[in-house]
Amino acid sequence: VKDPKDHEDLVKLFDEYYSAHRNRCNTVLLRHDASAFKTRDRNNIKISERIENLLRELGWRVINRTPYTNNPFHNAKYLVLNALLKRNYQSFPKILVNRDNCPNLVISITNAETELKRDNDFGKDKSSERDMNLPQEHATHLSDTFDYHLYWKYEDLVTGDTQSSFFVPIN
Repeated sequence: VKDPKDHEDLVKLFDEYYSAHRNRCNTVLLRHDASAFKTRDRNNIKISERIENLLRELGWRVINRTPYTNNPFHNAKYLVLNALLKRNYQSFPKILVNRDNCPNLVISITNAETELKRDNDFGKDKSSERDMNLPQEHATHLSDTFDYHLYWKYEDLVTGDTQSSFFVPIN
């Protein structure tokens, strides 16, 4: 959703779109970035908690699958996503993006550039998120959503490690 709409409007749209499925499967596996654990809404409630509560009020069972950590480092995401998208092993899932249903995601991923950071490390160039002339659905927001979802879901499959060293706990 776009401003002035917010996460509450997004939850309503989600519920409208998937309500027919609620009788068969009412479980929502929630993944988000670390800001949803840190950012609070106008009632001083964490965004992650507010979204979970709104979904539960609408009859959904919510399982938050986002580790309570900072976002993974760029290098960690790169290693995991590169391995997944290259399908290094037959056991890796086949990752496909539906260009017809997700044209903005395709544009966001295609436009996501890499930049050299201060510490001679690489990271995603986030300048598109500050460009008010660019439709924000084409900025790196959606590519971040794609990255985080795949990273948190498959990181241990790719690294073979259930205790990843790729992220730092939130203090």
